[in-house]
Amino acid sequence: MEKWILRRAMEGLLPHQVLTRPKARFWEGAGVGEVMSAHAQETISDDEFARARQDETSVGLKTKEELFYFLVFQEQFGSRFDPTLVGRTKSVPV
Repeated sequence: MEKWILRRAMEGLLPHQVLTRPKARFWEGAGVGEVMSAHAQETISDDEFARARQDETSVGLKTKEELFYFLVFQEQFGSRFDPTLVGRTKSVPV
């Protein structure tokens, strides 16, 4: 079971159905569904996305949503930001 120690630490503090639910992708677990993807589509232009994908620090961004998260991490962590830590969606087409 993923995150076993976290689940164990939260016993008695979170409902059983929360502790035992299967692992979910970030947006599913956070309950935002497609909200972040739609926001990224609306706020990031095709040109901005194309330029970002050519940037060597972008580590192969595949979607505007990935670029959105990438930019948030970069803004928050600056030079301490390791771009390889931004997660990837396995089923996203290249």
